[in-house]
Amino acid sequence: MIRATIGLAAALWLSAAAMSLAAPARPFPQATSPQFGALRPSGGAAAANAVVAQQYDAWKTRYVRSACGSRKRYVEFAPDGATMAVSEGMGYGMLLAVLMAGHDAEAQSLFDDLYRFARTFPSARSTYLMGWNVTRDCRMITGWGDGSATDGDLDIAYALVMADKQWGSAGEINYAAEAQATIAAIKRWNVHPSLYHVVLGDWALGDSARAMGTRTSDQIPAFFRVFATATNDATWRTVRDRSYRIVNALQTTYAPSTGLLPDFAVGLDGTPRPANAGFLEGDNDGKYAWNAVRDPWRLSLDALQTGDARAKDAVTRISRWLKSATGGDAEKTRGPYALNGQALVDYSSLAFAAPFAVAVAAAGEDQAFLDALWNRLKNRAIGGGYYEDALKMLSMVALTGNWWDPDTQTSATASIVPQTGLWWNPAQGGRGYGVEYNPATGTLFVGTFVYSADASRSPVWYVSSCAYVPATGSCTTTLEQYGNGQSLSGDYRAPAQLGSAGRLGISFSSATAGTLTLPNGTSVAIGRYPFANPAGITGGDAGTAENGWWWNTAEGGRGWFIEVQKPAAGGNSAYIVGHVYDDQGNATWHVAAGQMTTATLFEGTMVLYRGGSPLSSSTDTAATSLTDIGTMSIRFTSTGSAVLALSNGRQIPLTRYRP
Repeated sequence: MIRATIGLAAALWLSAAAMSLAAPARPFPQATSPQFGALRPSGGAAAANAVVAQQYDAWKTRYVRSACGSRKRYVEFAPDGATMAVSEGMGYGMLLAVLMAGHDAEAQSLFDDLYRFARTFPSARSTYLMGWNVTRDCRMITGWGDGSATDGDLDIAYALVMADKQWGSAGEINYAAEAQATIAAIKRWNVHPSLYHVVLGDWALGDSARAMGTRTSDQIPAFFRVFATATNDATWRTVRDRSYRIVNALQTTYAPSTGLLPDFAVGLDGTPRPANAGFLEGDNDGKYAWNAVRDPWRLSLDALQTGDARAKDAVTRISRWLKSATGGDAEKTRGPYALNGQALVDYSSLAFAAPFAVAVAAAGEDQAFLDALWNRLKNRAIGGGYYEDALKMLSMVALTGNWWDPDTQTSATASIVPQTGLWWNPAQGGRGYGVEYNPATGTLFVGTFVYSADASRSPVWYVSSCAYVPATGSCTTTLEQYGNGQSLSGDYRAPAQLGSAGRLGISFSSATAGTLTLPNGTSVAIGRYPFANPAGITGGDAGTAENGWWWNTAEGGRGWFIEVQKPAAGGNSAYIVGHVYDDQGNATWHVAAGQMTTATLFEGTMVLYRGGSPLSSSTDTAATSLTDIGTMSIRFTSTGSAVLALSNGRQIPLTRYRP
């Protein structure tokens, strides 16, 4: 009788548990259409989705286990050894469960079991953060083992937000409330209170040697955007922008030709730099190794979901370098790497190749290379190890369009970062704007090349800079006018600031569209200038010059705006605007444009336009005269350095000017 009663109770309990499950709102496959120029594997969505589903089933069979109590499952770290599970693995499992709901009929039960396991092993500092290392006797390793690791905390919190959007929060677990509490705990323990970078774990703020350090793979702007919406806390937008600045500073200073990031960065109270060997885990702490391997996937999420130019720029740097380093051969990916791209080993793991594939998809520049990487992923059976297989699965979900965005206010809350390049109004040809935003400094720098308001209608330029806030998409600044400076081929003469031409309002509705409010109150719609191919803008080949402002550091007060785009017929086209002075010291500008001779050499003729519309004109007046200034060439010695040769034989070294 007792046994029968127990059996009845168990049956009733199981029935109640089943009743608490909900149908998924975003069932797999989502296979959303590619946006923001991203690519998908060739062969069609149905075939790609079938591969993801088959690989997921194999992953789940191999790695999901039960232990440490009823209705608790975990992702197995290794089949032997003291460690049974780690917090990052629990986060990966929860993400896969919520993303594969619809294919996996028991995805919600799996998610709940993983959640219960994670909550069974709380950090020493918060019940909402997980101790990072659980041993086979269902204990946490003492010391750092009972502290949290930020990567695991972030994945678990984000998965809880997704669970609320997938199944709602009216069941046995209130996912929304758990997400709110977890995000609040991360903000309290894992985010620096004044510098707003994510630290290594909930223990790090109390460790002066490591409080100014971070994992680059914890810079996940897409997550921080979602957290801002889920909690209505603008702090997370600050964290998001800070993460982009950290990434940009590291790529620009330490990996300008590769975009590779170190496992750990330090110096966050000043200028971020790669950590020294032995900072936290070993000799590769300052290399692109087993932590940073996640960066291309993590950063690509924001590019894929919102088109954020900062994310796309970061992963495009990596994608272009990888294509060059491998020659497009997916089997030649390696890792770990030094930040200059030197492979430190002669073998390859899918833990490196899979996130690389997401970057190639998000960059949107090379279908053949993406297909080669995809084929490598789909043809390798599950069984490469916990970490490799988890990153492979998460990457495959992302690059097939099945990583849906839980941010229901993406369009309203996404930061807007204008693309660096040439902008114009098509109805006002003959004048334009060179726009560059530097996320490392938060500065937007704009040069306008227009015509004077007097009868001469001579070419004239103005410059302006402002502290641009991507979350608002706008700023107001002063147009500065300079004169009495150095002519194109003359000796150096420091220019004088002639005063202000008035206030300029700048706002952007997307990365490629905006509005200028001119000093007279006139509004001018502007967009990116597709000078190489009217059908759309595609960046130049790997190894071509960086788009943006260039100068000679010994000749301040003048500069060149350079952009490289890819024509439909192939090759590379360059458009170069020189902001200099005429022989009388008046600000003037010259243009050289056309097909590049090679990927690193441009040869052409500089021309001067006259007779067009002044800045504050809302109507178009076409330039009425064209004067050849002389031939010139620019040979790029790297993506950020060059030598400008003038027709009189003078050579001027140039480097990138980053505002």
